[in-house]
Amino acid sequence: MRGMIMGPSLPSTTRTALRQLGAATAELSRSTGRLATGRRISRGGDDPAGLVSADRLRAALSALEAESTALQRTDRVAATADRSLGAVSDQLAEANGLAVRLANDGGISDAERAAVQGEIDSILSAVSRTANATGFAGNRLLDGSATLQASGDTLTLPNVAAGSLGETQIDGVTYHLSDIGSTGALAGDPAAQQQVVRAAISDVASARGRIGSFQKHTVGARRNVVSTAIAQAATAESSIRDTDFALETARLARARIVATAAAKAVSIANDNQKSVLSLLG
Repeated sequence: MRGMIMGPSLPSTTRTALRQLGAATAELSRSTGRLATGRRISRGGDDPAGLVSADRLRAALSALEAESTALQRTDRVAATADRSLGAVSDQLAEANGLAVRLANDGGISDAERAAVQGEIDSILSAVSRTANATGFAGNRLLDGSATLQASGDTLTLPNVAAGSLGETQIDGVTYHLSDIGSTGALAGDPAAQQQVVRAAISDVASARGRIGSFQKHTVGARRNVVSTAIAQAATAESSIRDTDFALETARLARARIVATAAAKAVSIANDNQKSVLSLLG
């Protein structure tokens, strides 16, 4: 302070006031910084133990957020596969109706029979196209190679190509959906065609059930747990690292009062010492 006499002759009250002024000024600076940045801890010196705890929580939070992103992706993959399987299910239902029509052959001409069989062939092609075209981020989902993973569990998605669906044993021989086509082994056998189509419908329904169960009980359940853990970790980190604005505002006000009082005390002490020296001199 300008004009203040410094030296070993300072009275203890002045030295005390100076210490209080310095401490209050430092507290003012800290509080102003915390309020400006919103951070109670910006460097290790602010709270070493708190910084360690906050950094650990931040690392845990980062891992949880990464898992949440992965779970969301898995859920989208499952939803994509389920939509395509729904389309296949509709196609198979239509194929079943056509097979029933062929079985009830009373009054149906050869031309009509050929036309119905042609529709079945078109459906088989559509089913295989769906198997080949359904993908996510460049990866095929319904060719038997894709899997869903969450919480350490894995679900393999089905292969819905016509050559894989509807496996059925008839008289000791194994048939698949592709065998009901016009060039297949079951062409002209409507009863056997119905068996295979119904087996394919059951395959798709079972696959959709497994996917839905995986979404709900594995992916969904884990997402709920992770979401709760993220909220808790974020709250815990914030309580350690971030500024408590009400508390910090109160500290700032107190520091201002102390700084003002200390500065006044130093000024009075300095004036008094000058007066004493002037009398002596």
